[in-house]
Amino acid sequence: MNIVLFGAGYIGLALAAHLSQNHLTLVTKTPHPEFSEHTHYSFDAGEEPLITQSLHEADVVICTVAKNENDYSMYPNVARFIMKYSKDAFHIYTSSIGVYGNHQGEVAEQDECTPATEREKHLLAAENIFLQQHTACVLRLGGIYGPGRSLLSRILQRGKITGPKEWPINMVHKDDVIGAILFALETPLHGVYNVVTPSHPSREVVYQEAARAQGERLPPWDESAPIFHGGNKIVSSNKILERGFRFIYNTLKYDDF
Repeated sequence: MNIVLFGAGYIGLALAAHLSQNHLTLVTKTPHPEFSEHTHYSFDAGEEPLITQSLHEADVVICTVAKNENDYSMYPNVARFIMKYSKDAFHIYTSSIGVYGNHQGEVAEQDECTPATEREKHLLAAENIFLQQHTACVLRLGGIYGPGRSLLSRILQRGKITGPKEWPINMVHKDDVIGAILFALETPLHGVYNVVTPSHPSREVVYQEAARAQGERLPPWDESAPIFHGGNKIVSSNKILERGFRFIYNTLKYDDF
């Protein structure tokens, strides 16, 4: 299978290792010499014609790109570029549950998206570009954590926790993100699917358990200060579970959190 993978961030790097049995082309903004075992093209290296040719020849295009500094317009721009040159390929796009905006209570794929931030609006725009192809798959990911991407570490660096303690958590482990992408590829899945750990304890419980598991002491909590992430909603993953996907971690893995 001829696969083109856009993005070599936290998820793209891990995913590439699982796709090595295919003819894999990685496309990144900047060069990454460590990808010598794969075909690798970079926009910064002036290789757009080669990238275009790879898209023409692709059976599958997987897009896991992250923002370029604060340029969220790259999400729809990359989506347009991919769709322009790979109309016959199967597309998988990793989006975010942030596109739902400030919903309250349980949220599922059929619910209206009301994005509140520029990032969320551009992510939704990119989704809609991919979904013009009815066989495309959009995976709306919860907050990603795992080795090398600890939410607890970021909290400790900030020196305080903000926002309501009782709000539920909508997170997903890196390993389950990789598993969902591979499941979408192998099944294949078409349409929109949430990928969020089925367990949704409160933020207070999660941070306490993560601190205990990692031998850390939580900083002060200011519930009156703005929250940096999340929201007062529970995002359901029932749709992808009904298709047969199984999470590795049905509850949060606190020592990686």
